[in-house]
Amino acid sequence: ARDEMKSRLNKWRRAGFHFELDWLLRVINVVLTGQSLFSAMRNTTTEEFKLGLDKAEKYIDRLLNLIAGRLGLDHDRVLGSRYSFPLMCRYLEQRGGDFANQAERDKLLFWYIHTFLWGRYSGSTESTLAKDLELIRSVDTDQYQDGLDDLIAGLRLQRGNLTLKESDFAGATKGSRFYPLLYMMTRVCHARDFASGDELSNHILGHLAQLQIHHIFPKAMLRQYEFTRREINAIANFTFLTQETNLEISKQDPAIYFPYYEKKNRGVLRSHWIPSDKDLWDVRYYRDFLSERRALLAEDANRFLDKLFTGGMAATPDSIPIVDRVVANVP
Repeated sequence: ARDEMKSRLNKWRRAGFHFELDWLLRVINVVLTGQSLFSAMRNTTTEEFKLGLDKAEKYIDRLLNLIAGRLGLDHDRVLGSRYSFPLMCRYLEQRGGDFANQAERDKLLFWYIHTFLWGRYSGSTESTLAKDLELIRSVDTDQYQDGLDDLIAGLRLQRGNLTLKESDFAGATKGSRFYPLLYMMTRVCHARDFASGDELSNHILGHLAQLQIHHIFPKAMLRQYEFTRREINAIANFTFLTQETNLEISKQDPAIYFPYYEKKNRGVLRSHWIPSDKDLWDVRYYRDFLSERRALLAEDANRFLDKLFTGGMAATPDSIPIVDRVVANVP
């Protein structure tokens, strides 16, 4: 069983996703038993375990393809909330392996996004998973909507309000929970490459066209003005570009390269939530720039999430399954 499980883990690793054996075992357990504790599998037969592994693999593949294709989260570093996967796999198991329609699928993705934004499974994984599994226990062909609404209600109870605010984007470094959200927005909200003007959607650039992180205000410049490390690596100072454009810009002053690329590809700055007030492009007003960009990010993020929740998001083109790709490295 261990060798069979490792072969699945290696398949996902080749596609750019790194999971642990313990994680896969938990998915199998939840798919087979609907329980969060491993002890629930104590009477599982060999044949039942084989079936559970095959189902877990199928559901994980389905979810990775969906999250990459629909949300643009196409590599390991931006794949948040891994421990929401056991629940989503169990949900698929109870639904016969698929969703009834796009609205149901998108509402589950809405829940998934908020689980990594607010750290739903960052604490006591087993007890939180047990509570959430109980909420979907009655999910069947006719009642799936109630289960999803209950899951989302659980998040609202945890947070009080799921509407994003400017202050929510105040995190720093790639370890911030909002780092994957910024990457997701770049992929799905029609952000365009500064130099080429092409959309940075994975459907247009392709899964192998990996994006690179770009510090809008160069680190060296910000150090000269004695900004703190946290301010330098603020999420609101990050954006994503193609490697070619990232190298082309290098360490230029935004006050210089912003006007150049905006003239070349009109509207490209707004597509990256860059404030239009040119005074904020001056490094002396860097903190004001961060504040304004956080507000623009929150506005667009809420608009996207509302569409996902209400089923109003347009369909995305079919693409090559992400689990079939082979990547050498990820950004």
